[in-house]
Amino acid sequence: MTCSSSAITGSAVAARPFVALVALFVLCGSPRTVSAEPPTEIAPVERPPQFEGPQVQAQTVQASSYIRVSEARHDFGVSGEGKCAAVLDTGINSNHVDFGSRIKAARNFTTADGGDPAIAVDRNGHGSNVAGILMANADHIGMAPSASVVALKVLRDDGSGSFADVEKALQWVLDNRIVHGISVVSMSLGAETNDSDDASTASLPLRAKIRDLRAAGVVVVVAAGNAYHRFKAQGMGYPAIFRETTSVGAVYDSNVGGQEYLSGAEAFRTEAGQLCPFSQRLTAIPGSAAEFTRTDLFAPGAPITSTGHVGPHGWTVESGTSQATPVVAGVALLVQQYYEKQTGRSPSVDDVERYLRSGSATVSDDDSDASAPEDNVPNTGARFPRIDAYGALRAVQADLATQILRQGTKSFKELDLTPAGRAKSKSEYGQKIKQAAAERDAAIDK
Repeated sequence: MTCSSSAITGSAVAARPFVALVALFVLCGSPRTVSAEPPTEIAPVERPPQFEGPQVQAQTVQASSYIRVSEARHDFGVSGEGKCAAVLDTGINSNHVDFGSRIKAARNFTTADGGDPAIAVDRNGHGSNVAGILMANADHIGMAPSASVVALKVLRDDGSGSFADVEKALQWVLDNRIVHGISVVSMSLGAETNDSDDASTASLPLRAKIRDLRAAGVVVVVAAGNAYHRFKAQGMGYPAIFRETTSVGAVYDSNVGGQEYLSGAEAFRTEAGQLCPFSQRLTAIPGSAAEFTRTDLFAPGAPITSTGHVGPHGWTVESGTSQATPVVAGVALLVQQYYEKQTGRSPSVDDVERYLRSGSATVSDDDSDASAPEDNVPNTGARFPRIDAYGALRAVQADLATQILRQGTKSFKELDLTPAGRAKSKSEYGQKIKQAAAERDAAIDK
């Protein structure tokens, strides 16, 4: 999901630089909840302007620096090599140098090109932009630059789509995940909703497929939505609201000046870690129906330079939770790769989310200076986890070291990392500590 923006100075609209020319997705329409009839249509993404030739500003450098992903790749020896993500979007520019020979498969689930499943050409630009943020490795450098991608076209050339096509694509992932090595799904799409819980959705086919993917160890990363200004209340879009997804909101990665969006959202000033005024957001409410629904992570999403769909060197600049989503998806691939290198097995989705969240930094949804507000949306005062690639990989390392200590094994590959194994080792290690303390006290008493 992307949001249209223009740069502003103070309260006046300034001359628009090329960043401000980019048309970005804005959620619109009547509010609804998941408790109503589930949505069937995906809110369309607008066709972003495309640019050819060398770009005039940094690619994903600021976002990468902010979340320390380059440093993480270097120090932990990961790049996404051997990993693969499925991107459900408008297709992909298979001729772009950013992707090279790393497009494992591409399939069309829409009516475009007469419904030919073999033609997943991106004539919109949104899908190529998202895939580039995730795994580009030439003109741009994505989060996991050695990873492969499977491009599943579920959005038509005009940016519209149906959840029936998304369901078909997710079933395709379930059927083909092993042959292509798919361990992450990235979905920068959603419906025009602002839901706070998923209590009434247990039997929905779409949620069932996401649940099955999670059980199979596939992380399904979904954009939280861009309608915060419109709803002015906590919530997330559909299907990000499903607890089985890893939902993602957007923050700025640096001071990019004032930003104005077609949705009406406006940031009068910006700084790294500031929640984008368009980004939907939701905190968990313990003891309620919303106890297990929340915005899992925030990531840089405004503005991000990435791959375009025009020519072998095309590029775009976009802002939105659509751009934040592949940032998280790419880091998830790095976490999986590092875990697998150390243990010889794949982590569960619960493990991946735990590492991403426990290794995160904290961002606050507040506006400390009431006399000079930073944006024109309500601030919740809530604190959210903002992804940090280095912290996530360090969390994996620390967890495995802790398990070595508790289980007394000589290598990570010997560890029992199942929930039962972890619980047993924690209990037994606790008993050892108590016993050692008792023996020490007895020795002192003598």
